[in-house]
Amino acid sequence: MDDFYLTNSDQKRLASLSKNPYLKQRGYPGTHDLPLGLTTLNKLKNAEPCALPVYDKSKYQGQGDRADESSWPLIDAPQEIVILEGWMLGFVPQTKVKDSHLNEINEYLKDYEVWLNFINLFIILTPKKINYVIDWRVEAEKNRSKQGQESMSEEEAYSYIKNFIPAYELYSSSLKSRASQFSKCLTFEIGENRLPL
Repeated sequence: MDDFYLTNSDQKRLASLSKNPYLKQRGYPGTHDLPLGLTTLNKLKNAEPCALPVYDKSKYQGQGDRADESSWPLIDAPQEIVILEGWMLGFVPQTKVKDSHLNEINEYLKDYEVWLNFINLFIILTPKKINYVIDWRVEAEKNRSKQGQESMSEEEAYSYIKNFIPAYELYSSSLKSRASQFSKCLTFEIGENRLPL
């Protein structure tokens, strides 16, 4: 789902117009180009030639931007397997939300339901401790920096990913009900080393 993020300029526009702190950065529901995602998934499903969008997280000192369309890989043959991956894929909108900012996110989340129609097999990876995701994100930025790419500082990465913890706490438990909607579903609990326990 990361490759369907809004462009950097569209994300900045959203951030400037919104008072919601969760929409000030990429990642939350509402920060994706939903029509681009839907068009891409439809083309893949129907075995039509398709340029796969690419999002470059290293651009703008780690703030990211969509890569130039000329660099998108072209898929021109039917694919046996297509993996759609995303941290919030499958989150179920909740009826009781105390955080007013998450209420707005809840509304955006409903627009992603159509993407689930493309899924035949659902796989859920759940960290044993939610805080692991903070360490993993900080590590990813450090690795990007080691590779000579632009990246967030450790403090920026920590601040960035910490904003997702309220969503993990609110929506993670709903994945069990989501899993029941699929005839084929695998669930794995992941340890700190990212391996299944």
